[in-house]
Amino acid sequence: MLVIHESLSDVDMSATAEKYKYMKDELLHFLFENLYNLCQLEKEIYIRSVQLNNEKLDLGIPSHQTHPHDKGLWAEYKDRYREMIMPICTETLIARGFAGSFGEPAEYDYLNTGCEKIFFIMKSRSRAVVEIHYEYGIGKMHQFVLQLKDGEWKINEKNYGFTSEIDRWHKDHI
Repeated sequence: MLVIHESLSDVDMSATAEKYKYMKDELLHFLFENLYNLCQLEKEIYIRSVQLNNEKLDLGIPSHQTHPHDKGLWAEYKDRYREMIMPICTETLIARGFAGSFGEPAEYDYLNTGCEKIFFIMKSRSRAVVEIHYEYGIGKMHQFVLQLKDGEWKINEKNYGFTSEIDRWHKDHI
């Protein structure tokens, strides 16, 4: 269940040209469904990692050492993540890296718990920006730049920031 979909009528489109407002639902659905799938994968891998960590005691492995299956779990995570992002991200974004960590909460867990604000900004027919403000202890933001490439929408950039620095963005990986 995507909690974030419940608030799609509250999306701020004040910076979107009138002629592109109709694109909001299609592009937000594309973005949120794909981020939700990545979030579910991260949660699954995290749970399995915790299980491996808990097994170490039974196997007599010291807590500071890795489980023999850790490398395989990381490889599976990277492969499955790659498979999921290849059709939805540009090579530019993929080249920045992906699947470098997992944890609790997952990177896109705000899709399940809700967010503070969503902004949809579209000023040309081939580029849209989605900004999501959420809170995990402190106010955080994700910005996704979507680009129309060869007739298909793809995530071209991901940035992060903090709501205390509203106009400052830092390059990120998917």
